[in-house]
Amino acid sequence: AENSVSTHIEGQFHKEIWSLIYAGELVELFIGDPTVAFQSLEFILEKDMKGVWVEVKVVDADDVDEELDSPIYQYVKFTKGSTLDGEYVEEFDINFQVSNEWLAENNLEKESVSLYHHTGGSWEEISTSMVSSDELYTYYFASVGDFSYFAVSSSSEEVVTSSVTTPEEEES
Repeated sequence: AENSVSTHIEGQFHKEIWSLIYAGELVELFIGDPTVAFQSLEFILEKDMKGVWVEVKVVDADDVDEELDSPIYQYVKFTKGSTLDGEYVEEFDINFQVSNEWLAENNLEKESVSLYHHTGGSWEEISTSMVSSDELYTYYFASVGDFSYFAVSSSSEEVVTSSVTTPEEEES
């Protein structure tokens, strides 16, 4: 969408306002601030909409109701204007980055990063894909259905090995 106005304060927030977005048009919000983990947001509307806005804001742990019990790279709050009705957007695609220095400091593998969405009073892990890596950052992708608080952290998945005894083995 070319008809947008951008407001940005480094390290605090980024807000984009579109006067008109046409149905089927790919909308891209580029943050481009290395102090913000979220680098871009993309979505497609199913109907024409006017006065759409989206705000991305880095927040502190004090701003979220409940902290995650794992190393946190960053908490981010996504807010949208009331005209951006979720009924007309299937999903929002988020591209984000994590400092390789932070991964090393927390003894984390690049593949162990996940995006979490705060919904219904708890944190929900979102399917996250590692896209690429360079000397400074590792880049990730995730799709979300709605906005609120997000956390970039390590994955909650743990490799668990267990032996399962079948009924036939119990009888012998």
